Amino acid sequence: MPGVSHRTPSTEQEVTIAELFGHVLEKSEVGIDDDFLDLGGHSLLAIDLVALIQQRLGIQLAIGDVFEHSTVAGLATHVDTISAAEPLHLPDLVNVAREGSLAASTMQEGLWMLDQLNPGN
Repeated sequence: MPGVSHRTPSTEQEVTIAELFGHVLEKSEVGIDDDFLDLGGHSLLAIDLVALIQQRLGIQLAIGDVFEHSTVAGLATHVDTISAAEPLHLPDLVNVAREGSLAASTMQEGLWMLDQLNPGN
């Protein structure tokens, strides 16, 4: 049952994962036995969660990991095993000078067209 667990996080990983579950799922309190899916999580929110975990902890995590280890405790344990392996090394971002403007994507053109038909909607 969503939100029933009141076992509070005790490790650093559990605290971080519970905080990020709460942030992504807009829940004020998440226990370590709470399940991502039972709390309303889905694939798009899992993408957000994975990105936040990767950013916060500097590890490589797959979307499927959230579904395979869907509780805070389960995901924290999984993250611990990943953290013991080699850390994630992302290349540095660099600014690239561009001349002229870039072409709009098909989706951007479609949004522009919709705005022309019904401005501000």
